[in-house]
Amino acid sequence: SDDGNYLPTATFDHIVALYDFDVQLSDLFIKYILIFEREIKSHISYYFSNEYPNSYHDYTNVNNYNYADENNRIGILELVSILNSLRLGKKPEYISHYHKKHKGEIPLWVLIKNMSFGQISKMYAFLTQKLQDQIANEFEVSNKELCCILSFMTYFRNVCAHNERLYNFHTREELPETLYTSLEIPNNLTEPRNNLFSVVVCFYHILSETNFGVFLAELTDIIDAFSLGDCEVNKEQILKTMGFPNEWESLFSQ
Repeated sequence: SDDGNYLPTATFDHIVALYDFDVQLSDLFIKYILIFEREIKSHISYYFSNEYPNSYHDYTNVNNYNYADENNRIGILELVSILNSLRLGKKPEYISHYHKKHKGEIPLWVLIKNMSFGQISKMYAFLTQKLQDQIANEFEVSNKELCCILSFMTYFRNVCAHNERLYNFHTREELPETLYTSLEIPNNLTEPRNNLFSVVVCFYHILSETNFGVFLAELTDIIDAFSLGDCEVNKEQILKTMGFPNEWESLFSQ
């Protein structure tokens, strides 16, 4: 039902079918979120290190972020503290090996592998506009759009990683409408912009054309195979809960 509870008429088979559907969705979405995560980490480490090549630890210098904006200062100090903890604290084996081999020096391209998606989102938000623009250009979106996408995707990544229910998950924050208008999605299909269909819109912008095509095919297969049989809640209602409009596939075949 809309409140997330099972209906009194739901059978065990209905519950199992919906559970299996949600697990398949979670496995699929986390797969492509991780592809995006690897790419954004690669772009951030490349452009940041290219801009600040003088020290292995330039990422711990608050002046290498948008520190001039007083609204950012507390957040930047917290970020730098986290980065120092990752650099100096207990490390995964691959970072410890690099640390020992290179006399304690850990460049960003090594450290960033151990950063969470949420930490990456915050780091991007605090970069200088120049670096934000360079990284956003890699995905052909604006820096404001990419900042929103990163923050938005953090919630869904956590849901997938913690095996929480995904299909009806909604965030408090919404994606900017520009991500929908550039896709030429009709206005009546753009609200709310905080559901699983919104993640598909994100993927359309941030995945390569090849990866998005494969993702779309895999998603279509999962949805086509899903059935609740004689349950009073049908597949179309579940898709509506997910934010998927009718004929949703055609929106991405322009």
